[in-house]
Amino acid sequence: MENGNVLEASSRLRDDAQKLAASVGDFTEQAKDALNEVIETRPYVALAGAFAVGYLLAGGLSSRLTRIGLAMAGRYLIANLGGEMLENVRR
Repeated sequence: MENGNVLEASSRLRDDAQKLAASVGDFTEQAKDALNEVIETRPYVALAGAFAVGYLLAGGLSSRLTRIGLAMAGRYLIANLGGEMLENVRR
């Protein structure tokens, strides 16, 4: 490879890395804003979500009862989100 090609490739790589970092930063800000909105508007949902994440991280998925409960909760969540999406589409 010539020096010009190496310099050009490294410049493109640096530009791509900067774009990726900016995208990750934007995504992080959007996620933080969304999380803050959920905490302010639905504190009990946020608390339940935090409990669920802690439970999963602590290894709570090992029992069969937990898997059944998560399956039921997932169906409930999908049904509620589907209803909200339909309401938003109708508006």
